[in-house]
Amino acid sequence: MKIAKYIYAVFFVAIGILPAEARPSYPRETDSLLKVLDREIEMRPVYLERRDKAIASLFDRLASAADDTVRYSVNSKLYGLLLKYDHVTLKKVLADNIAIADSLRDPIRRAQSTIRLAYIYSLETASDEIENMLADIVPGQLPDSLQYEYYRTLYQNGKSQARLYDSAFKERLECRTTAAYENMCKVIRRLDDRPAFADLYLTYPYRGREAIRSLNDFIARPDITPSTPEYAMATYRLYRIYESEGEEEKALNACIRSAISDVRNSLKDHSSIYILAKKLFDAGDIERAYSYVRISIRDAKDIMSGHMLANATDIFIIVHSALEEMAKQNMRTMRTLIAAAALLALAAFAAFIVIRRHAARLAAALSALETMNAKYRTAVEQLTRVSEMKEKYLVQFLTLGSTYMENKEVLRSKILKQVRNGNLSNIEKLLKDNDFTNADAKTFYELFDAAVLQIFPDFITEVNNLLKPEYALKPKSPTELTLELRILAMITLGIDDSASIAQYMRSTITTVYTYRSRIRCHAEDSDNFETAVAEIGRISIV
Repeated sequence: MKIAKYIYAVFFVAIGILPAEARPSYPRETDSLLKVLDREIEMRPVYLERRDKAIASLFDRLASAADDTVRYSVNSKLYGLLLKYDHVTLKKVLADNIAIADSLRDPIRRAQSTIRLAYIYSLETASDEIENMLADIVPGQLPDSLQYEYYRTLYQNGKSQARLYDSAFKERLECRTTAAYENMCKVIRRLDDRPAFADLYLTYPYRGREAIRSLNDFIARPDITPSTPEYAMATYRLYRIYESEGEEEKALNACIRSAISDVRNSLKDHSSIYILAKKLFDAGDIERAYSYVRISIRDAKDIMSGHMLANATDIFIIVHSALEEMAKQNMRTMRTLIAAAALLALAAFAAFIVIRRHAARLAAALSALETMNAKYRTAVEQLTRVSEMKEKYLVQFLTLGSTYMENKEVLRSKILKQVRNGNLSNIEKLLKDNDFTNADAKTFYELFDAAVLQIFPDFITEVNNLLKPEYALKPKSPTELTLELRILAMITLGIDDSASIAQYMRSTITTVYTYRSRIRCHAEDSDNFETAVAEIGRISIV
């Protein structure tokens, strides 16, 4: 009896040191800020409705505008409301203002609207076309306020482009971006009535403690509150600087404050909520992270731009990265179990009895969990039939995450079985086996194919309409695309550079380039083939 009690004591001590999978405990300030953010998210429909009404009111005024000058003024007010909220409508408003400026023969107004339109494109995607849009504008002929917007646009576009090219070209881009930044700062210092947020550019993100002091003084101003976009920008920069300084708690708190401000200002083109979701997901706060990711997905779809695709891709990376971290945590747990098993080796028979009892309980728990999962899958299937396409897309990513975790559970069960049998040498073989990685990749492609065929049901037909009849592409099966079709699907989704496509398809850039060239040669109109592929399904996206 004494031996049995000793074994139980050692066993439960070993179990006690295993890492818990409960919701993480936050410092008091962080926990308080997260609760505020959760309450603000509950109020978000009210904030969005308020902005929609303000936008509708301006459109009513626009419809009754007496002349082009008034229309231009109303459109300029719409710019402030639509920025980071509805880029599709904003582009139309700015294009209308360019036409009005041409009608008025006002080069300053035309330059202003052109610069702002280029700025919107720079927020969504990096492109040399943005600099081409600004090519006819001479900054020295503009007032300082427009010079500031001009250099800000070049700065934003340069930052985006620098992430897309190789190191050699990236170095040249950074030189151009730095020049734009320096010119912008010079203009800011000349402005007498500069916008409040313009001051933030004078605190370059990596100037450390000096920038932190400046930003904290800035958000302490009475006119800078969480209800202003300047507050969101300032706290976001604080997050970036604190993180670069290694002050994780302060960085997290600054990111939460920025997210609160984004919600209050009804912004749909934001970074802090998405970044916060990733951090909380990595920390194990799955419930909050899931809620914040849903907000990011819905806002990205509402924006309907290249920015939307970037967010959707990044969200998958968030989930995948978090699952990898969970797998590492499971590995650490398994090593702890192995150590506990070694401590119990002298009492193998008694330990086996204890483990068998727990295994029976675990089997019962797994059975109950499987029943719950079956009910959950049934509920998901029912919701899928009535939900909008954006919900279906989210469910597929959640399904990928669930499958990934189930695979890790299978691995854990196999290792636990080897532990019970004392076959420690087989455990190393299981941990080195990459079958699960290959299975995950297979699952990803299946989900990718299913998503493409669901979102673009006529995708294959429309592609073949662009090809010569004798070169029509056929899928491997009704549910599985070929590599050629997957490459074209990536182009339809807005990913048109071969390097990114090769990364997603687990192939080489040379292979992707070869396939693209061959398919283009088989097109009815080879010069405009990929442009036409990029437009597939564009009207039907909601």
